[in-house]
Amino acid sequence: NCLIMKKCKNLSLADFENSVIYDKLQRIQGEISYKPYQTMQLLFNILTTFATLISSISILIVWKPWSAVFLLVIPILSSLYYFKLGKAEFDYKLKRTEEGRKSWYLSKLLTMDSSVKEVKLFGLSEYLIDKYKKINKCFIEQDMRYLKKRSIYNVFHETILHVCSCIVVILSVLSAYKGKILIGNVVTYIRSISMVESSCTSILNGIYSLYNNSLYIKELFEFFELDECEEEKREYGEPLEYIKDITMENVSFTYKNGKEALKDINLHMKKGEKVAIVGANGSGKTTLIKLLTCLYHSYDGKILVNGTDIKEYSASTIRKNLSVLFQDYVKYEMNLRSNVGFGDVYRQENDEKINTVLRQTKLDNAFPNGLDTQLGLWFNDGIGLSGGQWQKLAIARMMFKESSVYILDEPNAALDPISVNEILENFFEYAKDKLCIFITHKMSSVHYADRIIVMKDGKILGDGSHDNLYKENSYYQDLYDREMK
Repeated sequence: NCLIMKKCKNLSLADFENSVIYDKLQRIQGEISYKPYQTMQLLFNILTTFATLISSISILIVWKPWSAVFLLVIPILSSLYYFKLGKAEFDYKLKRTEEGRKSWYLSKLLTMDSSVKEVKLFGLSEYLIDKYKKINKCFIEQDMRYLKKRSIYNVFHETILHVCSCIVVILSVLSAYKGKILIGNVVTYIRSISMVESSCTSILNGIYSLYNNSLYIKELFEFFELDECEEEKREYGEPLEYIKDITMENVSFTYKNGKEALKDINLHMKKGEKVAIVGANGSGKTTLIKLLTCLYHSYDGKILVNGTDIKEYSASTIRKNLSVLFQDYVKYEMNLRSNVGFGDVYRQENDEKINTVLRQTKLDNAFPNGLDTQLGLWFNDGIGLSGGQWQKLAIARMMFKESSVYILDEPNAALDPISVNEILENFFEYAKDKLCIFITHKMSSVHYADRIIVMKDGKILGDGSHDNLYKENSYYQDLYDREMK
């Protein structure tokens, strides 16, 4: 599990937006807790049983060599079919990985506090349960078809093996009857035949399971061999103590599905500026931020930090100088200290600093047990928070980190107007002399900005102050008037 997580650490955001990668993760994580150990255990069991088989066969060889060959032919031929069965089982389970993820997601919707409110209010429970049942009914039908085929072959195999064993037993009894061997030898041969039979069955089952597990282990190693993002792996590069300015020169970015998100972006921002980025949904605002934060690495054009290409720095170096609040921020089901302190995990025991940012986000008197208050409802003694409180916590976490650039993506989405004004005023006072970039759909917030970037369809349509843009940019004027009038 640790190896898988370390591998994920070196994958890019684009990898996590790839369903194929998720399918691989789903397959290996579902069985990582026992498959590798089970594989080793099976191997030892096969070796032990093989030793028993050899000793039993040796006794029969001393009596009649052909009887040993006769008893081994069926298992050897059967092993080829068992390999085929193992491959068939792995293949059909491989193909249903995506449907398996859908099944897991439907179950999650019905069992997680984050979704149960809507599920109840919209009366979705029965609908989602039916979808879940349909998916899993198909899985059961697949399993039954496979198990039926395997069971039929097992019966056929066991019958043939028993017939062969009976023939050898009858021959040994006849030999004793004719006085060719002692009755005691007959008992030994019958026991040897029984041991050969049981050993062959055990080895065949073990080979089947071992082959099936080996296909899984192959998947695991294929995941470990995925191309890692060199930018995420690279630990060293140009040193960077402070970001003074950021420049984008003819930057374009296209997603793997072919959608062009940014087109020929030219932009310069410097410390001390408060820059608002506005535009309709899908205009490329968040994608631009993901490029600045080194979450996407494949783009055309150049991004310069302090006049140096951003690729000359390691991604971790750039991120140490940035503090970001994304609109899909994480709600950590941990205590208050961790929820804020994760902004700078190596300073999270600085209670004084944590309390300072909590005061600035109006959360300093909101929790019964202070910084030790457990947040969320997953664990004992946890308390539930409103959407606004979670957002204030995310802002506090972003402020807790000492950075030269602060980036806020929709910081006021869940806040009431009074809280928005108080928090933004406190934030901009806190981050003065730093470069502050904030994305917003609420045009009332643009008055906090020195400068406004207007985006549409991945392009910059305007760049300037509110007054100039309102007079000269019809698209900006329309965005503003729709909300404010």
